[in-house]
Amino acid sequence: MLDEVSALCSHLESLGGGGAPVDVRGEFNLAVLNSLWRILAGDRLGYQDARLRRMVELLDRTLVSVGGIVCPTYGTS
Repeated sequence: MLDEVSALCSHLESLGGGGAPVDVRGEFNLAVLNSLWRILAGDRLGYQDARLRRMVELLDRTLVSVGGIVCPTYGTS
């Protein structure tokens, strides 16, 4: 878990080079999914890995769809 936190911090620093603002919503999701993947599969994927990004995208779409049923304001920000 600490390895993933360290990887996330490095990743965010690389995105915000020069102090530019960074949209971290999707980036935190990458770290969470990567942590779960490491527990289940014993491996981690890089933050630029297309498979990891696709999984996060699909998961986000699913949660927005289901969240809209359970809580109509979920995903509207």
